[in-house]
Amino acid sequence: MPVANATSASFHAAWLSDTESVEPAEQPTTTATAKMLSSLRIMTTTVLHIEGMTCQNCVRHVTEALTAVDGVQSVVVSLEHKTADLTSAVAPSNEALRLAIEEAGYSLRA
Repeated sequence: MPVANATSASFHAAWLSDTESVEPAEQPTTTATAKMLSSLRIMTTTVLHIEGMTCQNCVRHVTEALTAVDGVQSVVVSLEHKTADLTSAVAPSNEALRLAIEEAGYSLRA
């Protein structure tokens, strides 16, 4: 069951490893195309709304807790907006995110 306040904000295609550059007039070979496609990964951004953060130390605690969740690639926490933006190649489970937040002493906003 999805967490009510965890929303998938967007999907981003990103080149995560070195690829050969291809000139516009040049047609890539099947091998070059396969190499480029194998380097392409879809990144998912999830926004969590967090209750209980009051200072930069809270931001650090939430960042550390969410970074430890399997699948999370990066975390940006906003004290002003009371949110955490997560980027991941494989979306972590809502339950794992909720537990990480609660174990750090905070809660997800409903």
